[in-house]
Amino acid sequence: MTIDVVWQGTVWLAMVRCSMAWNGHRQLPFIIIKWRYIMNYSESTIRRRAYNIGYRVEKGFQHFGQFVYHDSCGDRFTGYMVKNLYTGFYECGCYSENFDHLWNLGDVAEFLKGEYETRGLVW
Repeated sequence: MTIDVVWQGTVWLAMVRCSMAWNGHRQLPFIIIKWRYIMNYSESTIRRRAYNIGYRVEKGFQHFGQFVYHDSCGDRFTGYMVKNLYTGFYECGCYSENFDHLWNLGDVAEFLKGEYETRGLVW
């Protein structure tokens, strides 16, 4: 697996490539490309800003029921959940009926920006 980071206009994009796949008796080369937006904020910055307004960011692997969810290359999906410290409940959208840890850092940052705007604070 290789990861290439590219600057395109105003955003950083990461390209993840899995170069080989198992097909019966031999390996056949093919390329799977996933584009993912990389935020300008570190995980510690997002955690600190969330804690400042009463939220906690939890990192973990995405689960389908009780099992860890994998992509076609066998890699586990890492995701985030946001917990409201005042109510003790997780925010809607970061989990569903079947999955948890659905958000990435970009989703968490967008949610927190909206909460900062709601409270009239500067992000």
